[in-house]
Amino acid sequence: MRKILRAINCRIVDFKDWRSKATLANVATWFGGAIGLVVSFSGGFDWVVPRLIAYLAAKPELVPAWANGHHWGAKIAISALILVFFYLLSFSIQAAVLLSERQPADYRAEITKAIGVSFARMHDYYDVINDGGDCYVSLEADVCVGDFALSHVERKYGSHSATGRGTPKLEVPVHPPNVRTDVQHSPATTALREYHFRFVPPLSHTSTTTTVKVTEQVTRGVWMWLEDVPEDRVLGGRLESIGHFVQEPTELLILEVHFPRFYTVTGERLFKVRLGSTENPHTREEQRLENANALEAVIDKDRQKLRLTVQQPLLGLCYYLCWVPPKKS
Repeated sequence: MRKILRAINCRIVDFKDWRSKATLANVATWFGGAIGLVVSFSGGFDWVVPRLIAYLAAKPELVPAWANGHHWGAKIAISALILVFFYLLSFSIQAAVLLSERQPADYRAEITKAIGVSFARMHDYYDVINDGGDCYVSLEADVCVGDFALSHVERKYGSHSATGRGTPKLEVPVHPPNVRTDVQHSPATTALREYHFRFVPPLSHTSTTTTVKVTEQVTRGVWMWLEDVPEDRVLGGRLESIGHFVQEPTELLILEVHFPRFYTVTGERLFKVRLGSTENPHTREEQRLENANALEAVIDKDRQKLRLTVQQPLLGLCYYLCWVPPKKS
């Protein structure tokens, strides 16, 4: 509270930016206070005050009696009241301007500083190569390391529709030159696979981002036809989707799917945001993405592409790029 009061009072005596409304308000209020002081010690004061007192007291004889004294105490008291009035007026104006200019607390920066690690970019890309849903899945991330010793980065990918998984390719195309990298992945399963990137020595206080990338071929990585899509209680309907659960501070999240030639999603194309893995919709975040036009649908060389771009995704939320596949018939 003390910091806020100090900030407002500093603004009251600030005249640096003459183009700002705050400075113009200062000029107006201090000018009004100066005029009030002049009036307090002028002949106009001695003319107005006795007549006002005589009117309120219903005693006209007080008017000539007033002229016989100097009344310095009354003049000083009224001058002080005038100064207080204009000070409070300026204070209220500057407080309103300050509150309007204040931005919400940047909790992301505080969390990033506390953890010591953040991701500048997360890009999950599905390149669907045929009508059977076979696709190349690419998971790419750019990590920034601050006051932390990062020796291990883990990424995961799972698919409920997959019937086969190829041998993944794990790369660290961008990393500090004096750091040795070691990569490893868990055995192939159709449900979930883990990918591990290890750094020796650990990354710390890096001046640039370090990129980790996974590429894997998946048999029937996505459902292609509406008849095959199971009911999804989390998304609320028969929807196919690719999703990403934000567990680390992230600046940019991109979810993208590229369909085969002449295959078109003609039904509803949308995105959804859920609280973690639950069915709870986060309508406020969905509205933010809608206002930002986060979803893009384009046709590139007879191939349809859906892309969801999320600036500063929230920790603890799961973002889904969803679509309704066409019917087989």
